[in-house]
Amino acid sequence: MKLPNLLSLLAIALSSQAWSANTASGSSSPQASGASKEQFPVATNLPANPWADDSNLLWIEAEALIWQAFEDNLPYAMTAPNFPSGPMRRDVRNPHFDWNWGYRVGVGYEMPHDGWDGKLIYTRMKNHAKGKLHGADFNDPKGEDQFIFQYWGQAHFLTPDNIIFARGSWSIDLDQFDLNLGREYYVGKYLTVRPNGGLRTTWLFQRYDVKYENQFDINQRIALKNRFWGFGFVGGLDLDWIFGAGFSLYGGADYSILLGFFDVDQHAHQAGSEIWKNDKSFRSGKSIIDMELGIKWARLVSNNQLGFTIKAGYEYHLYFNQNQFLTYYGTGGLNSRFKTNEGNLIYQGVSVSGQIHF
Repeated sequence: MKLPNLLSLLAIALSSQAWSANTASGSSSPQASGASKEQFPVATNLPANPWADDSNLLWIEAEALIWQAFEDNLPYAMTAPNFPSGPMRRDVRNPHFDWNWGYRVGVGYEMPHDGWDGKLIYTRMKNHAKGKLHGADFNDPKGEDQFIFQYWGQAHFLTPDNIIFARGSWSIDLDQFDLNLGREYYVGKYLTVRPNGGLRTTWLFQRYDVKYENQFDINQRIALKNRFWGFGFVGGLDLDWIFGAGFSLYGGADYSILLGFFDVDQHAHQAGSEIWKNDKSFRSGKSIIDMELGIKWARLVSNNQLGFTIKAGYEYHLYFNQNQFLTYYGTGGLNSRFKTNEGNLIYQGVSVSGQIHF
């Protein structure tokens, strides 16, 4: 037999012995179960999915979200000192953005072929913000209180003079579906990575109600609505740094590009009559960035028939240029002009999840 052929046979025999030794020794880590020599060649990065033996490789997940949503360029009024000394100084007043509960649910399947997995995730959030101001009584001789100036309006229509009260109430609804395909595998002994990609669709509905009241009890109510729907691609990378005893540090980042449609409606009522109305509809491409970091614990039980995973972490989500409300500038009449706020929408907060793998 020729020497090259002999060396090839020797290399194959040594590789087979190394594989047999690794699989025979077993592992307490959930990621190690389920692999076989027939499935994966020696040169393949071994998959790291938490497989349960003799299972259908299915999992379900439920997640509690405590998030704060805030957006650029959402003031409801401006204020200035009453009878100031020196130059006029105005302060822009924004609403206070609350923390609210939401949820995320998902279902996934671990594919026997090469360790790939797919999942469908639904995210639901509803957030609020509000603020109010009391201004000066223009008959007050002390001059200690603040003047209030209207922010939302239209220059050549009526506005309530001598505003003594302003209030803003903002809400936003998020509904989002992600269909994702990826493969988690080992890079070294204690680190796994999961490159992934898929499809995303997002619905966002913003409503901003603003009220102004003057000293003659005349009210102006302004209703702003901003609807967005988008569909597109999402891709990212997940990391898992294994500590031992089932614990690990996880992190991830995604980037998505959506082709979307905006429908913006703004109108105002005063003394029971509609005094102005603006509408805007258009298509636009928008981007989203998602990031997360936290602690995870995973364990197989019942003779490896069930797997449990618990996670707790921090998340940050940036939705670019979602504020499409129009504000006016100019002196009124034909000189009145409008511009878009172009503010970014941000979600940030804590997530706690549980996953059952069976």
